[in-house]
Amino acid sequence: MKKTTIVAKAILLLFMSYSAISFASCKKDGGTGGKDFGSAPRKEVPEPFVGEFMYVTSTGGYVDQYGHQIPGVAQGVTYHINKNGTGTSLYLAKTGSYSGAVTTDEIRSNCTFEITTTSENRANIIIHFVSGKNYHNGVLLHDIDASKLYPNGDAVYDSAEYGTNDQGQTYFIVGTGNNTAQFTKQ
Repeated sequence: MKKTTIVAKAILLLFMSYSAISFASCKKDGGTGGKDFGSAPRKEVPEPFVGEFMYVTSTGGYVDQYGHQIPGVAQGVTYHINKNGTGTSLYLAKTGSYSGAVTTDEIRSNCTFEITTTSENRANIIIHFVSGKNYHNGVLLHDIDASKLYPNGDAVYDSAEYGTNDQGQTYFIVGTGNNTAQFTKQ
């Protein structure tokens, strides 16, 4: 019962934190300023993919590499995709503990998108991460090294399935086999 409560709290905190976050933007060279997406390729995004898409998952607990029991983890990724092929990515992980403390880790990134529909329910999706910041419990740890981002950190999904679910929300599925994630439009 305690594991379920911690996981539920972690998921609730994930959504509450997401709604409170405003994305910070920075230039590819690490400077600050307006939204600068560098020279990363982008193209106009097909209408079903414009908007905010979210993927969330949680576990009931696991044992970490040191043998400690971790009672619950919630993590998620949110992509905000603009029509012009620019946008943002937020990776958020919340880890609960038996003491009630919750640890929050985030990676906030500016991205460009190349999305090409190949059929009525398939698309090729390329996400170029052009800048990023790493946070722990709301405190900026560091900018992410630009050499680890575009083009080295690109996410490429060929023939990703997309469509509309029973609630009328657009979704797309990336990955293969047991390593799939379904992003749903919010």
